[in-house]
Amino acid sequence: MESPPSLHEHQKIINRFADILGSSHFQDVKDRKLVENGAPPFHGGIDVGTVVEKARIVAASMIKALQGEIPPVASPNTTSLIFKGLAGAAVIIPSRNPALILSVRGICSVLAAGRTDVVKAFEMYPWTHQIILETFEEAGLPAGCLSQVQASREQAAEVTEVLISHPGIHKIEFIGSPTLVES
Repeated sequence: MESPPSLHEHQKIINRFADILGSSHFQDVKDRKLVENGAPPFHGGIDVGTVVEKARIVAASMIKALQGEIPPVASPNTTSLIFKGLAGAAVIIPSRNPALILSVRGICSVLAAGRTDVVKAFEMYPWTHQIILETFEEAGLPAGCLSQVQASREQAAEVTEVLISHPGIHKIEFIGSPTLVES
């Protein structure tokens, strides 16, 4: 079995991910977003630019953050927090808006900590979420560090329950409305 990458290697992988997504996969993201949710091409371009920026911010600050230093924030009136503690695999459950940006932010943060991720793709945009995995694989992330689970809308609640109750999952990042959480 391949040993997990070091934190410095994760940092390089996250930066390579940003390079690849921002160049050779740029048009592919725009095309997938257009097909799956009708997003105009400029919208996909904005998403890619934001994703590349967020990934680079995580890569630049991850080593110091993992040593307990709070990283600088890019926006005024924004707070950064660091929670120390044991962590294992994480599941990222993104919403439909902005599916790409919020997914990558969560994935990069977990990978920066040297943990594994499971992304439960939003039911209506699995192809858009799939490009995240494809790009990380192309950037050199070893197999098993990032996985995607997809479900139909009818099975989404059941699949989510299985994921969040699994004993191997130690962190859940859910992005959605309070109404959705209550349902």
